[in-house]
Amino acid sequence: MKLNTFLYITLLLNILVSINCQQHKSNDEVKPAVDIVSNNTPAQNVVITESKESDCQEFIELHSASYLANEYGKSEMWVLNNLKINLWQKTSANNKGKKTGELLPGSRARIIEKGREDYKVISPYDKKIGWISKIQISKTLMQNVNTFESCSD
Repeated sequence: MKLNTFLYITLLLNILVSINCQQHKSNDEVKPAVDIVSNNTPAQNVVITESKESDCQEFIELHSASYLANEYGKSEMWVLNNLKINLWQKTSANNKGKKTGELLPGSRARIIEKGREDYKVISPYDKKIGWISKIQISKTLMQNVNTFESCSD
């Protein structure tokens, strides 16, 4: 029971940090959601902008700490303390390139681009942009980009 509470608090902290990093905006004004660009070459920089409050976009959700603990034969606490999922400069088919960022087990990240075997996402953990293999993904879901609430279909 304590571990589930810990996971819930960790997820909430990730969301709060992500929300806190965004600037407050008026409803009719569009401002950058984050002050980042990818670690790719300058010609490949990505600009992320906030959407209107009603906009929903697709997010990934990584496998949970529980799932990964089972896969690695370790405890959930070990996974939470030692495992971060890497984001890469290039897709898996293009030899990944350099590490550009990290995600925590069970976290969600907004999809920027879709590849055949990978998603390009922005990390709520360190605000970096990179590619992640679909193997690391538990599911995709639609969320409001400002409130992070699920979108009703």
